[in-house]
Amino acid sequence: MKKARPDLRELSGQTRRQIEQDIGLLKECLAAGRTPRLRVGDQQPEIFLPSATAELILRALTMERDGKEFLLFEEDDEVSPEKAAEMLRISRPTLLKKLEAGEIPFHYVGSHRRLLIGDVLAYKQTQRERARAALRQMRDEADDLADYK
Repeated sequence: MKKARPDLRELSGQTRRQIEQDIGLLKECLAAGRTPRLRVGDQQPEIFLPSATAELILRALTMERDGKEFLLFEEDDEVSPEKAAEMLRISRPTLLKKLEAGEIPFHYVGSHRRLLIGDVLAYKQTQRERARAALRQMRDEADDLADYK
């Protein structure tokens, strides 16, 4: 896992303005359905970016502008239970209970548990979807109760 986070205090006002301009141009290009292109140097040919890559760059630029930390990793990278718990914003003991219950797959490397980042993120997405469904259900039930007044 590579950590990528520039110190925003080191970014000049000009660099911040350039990031804002680049974000706007990239958003405009994607919204118009055009293929984004990137020029690495003045004399170099343009590189055509797949839309998914352009969206990743847009997200990274936005996070950089906002001073947020971001991580770049591969789906099959492994993390420790401590890091997985941090990613899920739950305690390590809670995560261990979920591992033992079979809610999140893991394997052992020697005597240490390891989780695939893809599995951690899939679990996180499933939890978000469940939470949204529960909120929709509560909203619908509240609407139904309001009809009885």
